[in-house]
Amino acid sequence: MKVRFWGVRGSLPTPALENLRYGGNTPCVEVRTPKGNILIFDCGSGLRLLGKQLLAEFGHKRIQAQVLLSHYHWDHIQGIPFFEPLYNPENHFHFYSFKSRLGSVQEALEGQMSDPYFPVNMSIMQAQRHFHEIGKDPVTLDDVEVRTLPLNHPQGCLGFRVECGGFVLVYATEN
Repeated sequence: MKVRFWGVRGSLPTPALENLRYGGNTPCVEVRTPKGNILIFDCGSGLRLLGKQLLAEFGHKRIQAQVLLSHYHWDHIQGIPFFEPLYNPENHFHFYSFKSRLGSVQEALEGQMSDPYFPVNMSIMQAQRHFHEIGKDPVTLDDVEVRTLPLNHPQGCLGFRVECGGFVLVYATEN
């Protein structure tokens, strides 16, 4: 697995010269598997830069990715409206997280782009979007097995254990 950190800050993006070494964007981690699958952990402000890189890499080819969201706090989803690949109808994205107090994964994500919080709603995104609740049972995503563990964080949070090709990666934030 190849891991790239696009954002590691909590709460507020701080894109300043003094933060370049460790990054000034909020959480977004890209994982590529040996078969070329793309996993995206959290959609903080780092997602915007990942989107630009994917467009440069894939050109006019279809982009597919699995998006695993630890939780719905603003710093972990604020990059979604600015992720350009979501506006192309050729692209496919599967979003995985837990059902929130306010509703499904889809409802939680659409809520951040609803009036009066954002000028356009999520329906303007033309990519194929699928929303899945993930629970205690392992989920197989092609060459990857994903297990979750609830973390101790207000309004809920998931940690992820990813197994692929004999390797293990754990993504656990804000516990």
